[in-house]
Amino acid sequence: MINLIRSELYKLRHDPLYQALLMVMIFAPIMLYVMFYFVGSNSGKPPMTGIQSFVVGVQANQILLKISLGILAGFFISKEYASGVMKVVCSTGYSRTRIYLAKLAAFMLGAVALSLLCPLISMAIGSIVNGFGSLTEITAAVYIGRTLALTALFAAAFTALVAVLAICSTEAGVTVGAALLFFLFFDQISESLAGLIPAYRTVYDHSVFKLFLQMMEYRIAGDQVLLSVLAACLTAVVFALLGMFAFNKKEIK
Repeated sequence: MINLIRSELYKLRHDPLYQALLMVMIFAPIMLYVMFYFVGSNSGKPPMTGIQSFVVGVQANQILLKISLGILAGFFISKEYASGVMKVVCSTGYSRTRIYLAKLAAFMLGAVALSLLCPLISMAIGSIVNGFGSLTEITAAVYIGRTLALTALFAAAFTALVAVLAICSTEAGVTVGAALLFFLFFDQISESLAGLIPAYRTVYDHSVFKLFLQMMEYRIAGDQVLLSVLAACLTAVVFALLGMFAFNKKEIK
């Protein structure tokens, strides 16, 4: 199992697309800070501090992460059907369950790394330019630690979810398109449905999608933090099991 995970991590690290996504996550916060710097200069506002930049990075990360996961899932998992890699791997003697778990573990680790880059680099740039700053609502160290931990957990949950789509599809383009459409429009559609169906609002409010949007708030009650952790862990486990089931039933040509 360890050898399988190492193999998948090696493929992920050397995947040109993953390397490109890493570059996007590195340069996106730089471009954001430059943009806000000039906007602030024209309006007479001082440059953002490190903690202010961190908050902006978390906001940008909410959309950047979903787009990155949709693209990565298609080319890291689905493309292996067309290239024949999946068939070769399944003929090595390892069980399909182990193969899927190894792929998912590597995918999750890669996604968590992507999810943390934008907030951390944003904070570093702001701190270098204008100092770290402080928060009046909450201790900065607590806010940063909590937000990064929840970001990593939600990234893992979204990875398990999109991996099911990728493992069921044999076309990378289909996986990317479906994942992007899902991530970009699910929240808007859910908000509309929640206004019409009270029961759906209850489900949506306790889902990783809604909780992910709320994690950047300065003040979050302890029970909501616990709910976020449980929702993320449960989502990851449920979709990991669904993915294993789908992969075991999948006909690989």
